[in-house]
Amino acid sequence: MARKHAWLIAYDIAHPGRLRRVHKLLSRHAQAVQYSVFAAIMTDAALRRLMASLARLMDDKQDDIRAWRLTPETRVWLMGRDALSDGIWLAEPLVTRLLEPEDGWRS
Repeated sequence: MARKHAWLIAYDIAHPGRLRRVHKLLSRHAQAVQYSVFAAIMTDAALRRLMASLARLMDDKQDDIRAWRLTPETRVWLMGRDALSDGIWLAEPLVTRLLEPEDGWRS
């Protein structure tokens, strides 16, 4: 069985129609953490399939879609009222550190 990883996926889409389609597709496969930022737990192959589907929806001269693999060493600075919404789960190694902030950092 292929190992799943935590991914952060973000987009900047220039056209409202393409933006709606990209947002809708990502909403089916990942959890929104901000309007144009999603977190997902999936295998590398699943991410490749998702990114290929997103590529068909975007204009590569106007739009930008990126994915970053989150590791247990990933450090994330969270601020504001919705810094970590209830129910958002990134990856088992990160959960404990999310619950135990250290010097203002949550990993």
